[in-house]
Amino acid sequence: FAGAVNAGLKASSGDFISIIDSDDWLEDNTIQILHDKLNNSDLDMTIYCARTFDEKIQKFTDDIVFTFPEIPETYNNSYFQFKDVKDYILHYPTQAWNKFYRRSFLIDNNNFIDEELGSAGADALFTFYNYVNAQKIGIVRDKLYNYRVNVGLGVVATLRTKTCENFMFNFKLFDKINKLIIDKKLPPEIALPFAKVNLQQLIYFFRMIHPHNKPQYYKKLRECLCSLPTDIYTEDLYKSLKTFEIMDYDDLIKIQHSRTYRIYQLKNFISPAIFY
Repeated sequence: FAGAVNAGLKASSGDFISIIDSDDWLEDNTIQILHDKLNNSDLDMTIYCARTFDEKIQKFTDDIVFTFPEIPETYNNSYFQFKDVKDYILHYPTQAWNKFYRRSFLIDNNNFIDEELGSAGADALFTFYNYVNAQKIGIVRDKLYNYRVNVGLGVVATLRTKTCENFMFNFKLFDKINKLIIDKKLPPEIALPFAKVNLQQLIYFFRMIHPHNKPQYYKKLRECLCSLPTDIYTEDLYKSLKTFEIMDYDDLIKIQHSRTYRIYQLKNFISPAIFY
């Protein structure tokens, strides 16, 4: 994925760039709509809406949301920066494909797909870089991209297998996002949303991977939590996350299966963050 996108980007000569996954498709007039949006403005990039097509049942579904409803409609004919929508834009999937880019914006900022990461991580890092670098981002509300799911064995399904050896790629993404925050000298109000998503990604994959791989992953997760720079993550976030690193994995499992813990869960007094 990353190598193919980078090769295409370097070989391109047009004004705009669109990234499309091989098993997805666009509506007939997509490129014209997106071209007109960027060609008639000085936007660096625009995001646009998508819908999900389930290959297994051969129907469109609303299982994954790509409509960005929290972005105010005042931006429909204007532009925004990441700082304007930082409180919710990262709640949505960070794929590279539901964006339309000005080629010069990507080239001038050296925004290429990181080839060291897995497909999911590479997409996220690429999008984060673009959000940070873009001075003007637009939005198109039309559902122009058709995202196909349940096609073969996806990233999450692969991670759930006992023999999977790729689950540690997520820690490379963790390090690279931290580097992005530091290198760009992002102010706390901008850095914190990226930091939160960075940790949520680690915890999400902890829940997804096969139980056989959880001890190794958990050990690395604890190391990451212990190494967090408090000036980036803020004391409150740091303390709340550090509460999860005080136990060894075996102790964690015992606590999970205890009767007291189950009652505690039922009362909704505990965050389910890293439990599965």
